[in-house]
Amino acid sequence: MPGQTSERRETAERLARRTSAFRGCLLGGAVGDSDSTGAIAGNILGTLLGVEAIPPRWLEALELREEITAVADDLQAGYRDTDEWHRRYPGW
Repeated sequence: MPGQTSERRETAERLARRTSAFRGCLLGGAVGDSDSTGAIAGNILGTLLGVEAIPPRWLEALELREEITAVADDLQAGYRDTDEWHRRYPGW
């Protein structure tokens, strides 16, 4: 629902502005649809603070961490029209 998405984003933005501590923001802001709000807040804080702000214990338990890191690095670098890019992301 468009209204709900906007509401969750606004809540996530408030949580992210309220703290610079990744863990505190995500664990201290559980309200309403907390999984969606937490995912959005985590994306905002991850972008602003970098991977260094994520508690190491959380990263150690993260499934597909290497793949997620590779995709994040590619997103940061931007699209490259190369054979390597097309091999990594066929049909995208």
